[in-house]
Amino acid sequence: MKNIAAYLDAQASKSGVAKDANTQQLGKTIYRAGIAEKVCQLMPAATVLMAQASLISFRVSVASIRAIRQRS
Repeated sequence: MKNIAAYLDAQASKSGVAKDANTQQLGKTIYRAGIAEKVCQLMPAATVLMAQASLISFRVSVASIRAIRQRS
């Protein structure tokens, strides 16, 4: 990783602005929303992870409620 960082650090940056309005709009869209084909490929995995996190949160909540009820 250090070699990659050193290599990229040694590269000259290329700054510039798109001259075509369509290219500018496309760049803004990709920056803000990503590329739909790539996002859709990742969605099932992200959905599974979110569901697992929700289930864990639910279990913690149920356990907390049970603990409070037992104290009362």
